[in-house]
Amino acid sequence: MTWYNPTTWLQKANPAQEQIRNEEGNNIGSTAPVTYLQAFEKLESVNRGVNMIASACASLDYDVKDKTHEGRFPGLRQAGLLRLLNTRPNPHQSAVEFRTALFTDFLLEGNIFMYYDGTFLYHLPAGNVEIHPDPKTFVNKYTYNNVTTFAPDEVIHIHDKYFLH
Repeated sequence: MTWYNPTTWLQKANPAQEQIRNEEGNNIGSTAPVTYLQAFEKLESVNRGVNMIASACASLDYDVKDKTHEGRFPGLRQAGLLRLLNTRPNPHQSAVEFRTALFTDFLLEGNIFMYYDGTFLYHLPAGNVEIHPDPKTFVNKYTYNNVTTFAPDEVIHIHDKYFLH
């Protein structure tokens, strides 16, 4: 996992990006006839396997190395990031519950979405988040349940580049 500085990667260098976005559409969704989530809900062995992997991943603490740049969240110090990732991501979840939800999303949806309000991290269930591409930058906005809209700098998005969902 990497915390990126959006000023270095947010603007696309591809001059064909606007045409690509127009061809792909304004929303990115799934066209799979059976989703991993359906298999997770209906097949006990899939459910158990995903839960075992997510729990194992969630039990590992993170080690944050020395900060090399201000990054995406300029007010966040190394100690604060360690607290968010390893101890208290938000007032409503333990770190293990929070990370278990993130890894479950990663396994089933290929994406992790976290909302950062400047103090705490909150899990956004990946199955309910819609990414709206932008003709010039990577993301115009994120929408949760077609109701709540988030700016790109409010959401930490981690995705599996090999996930074919």
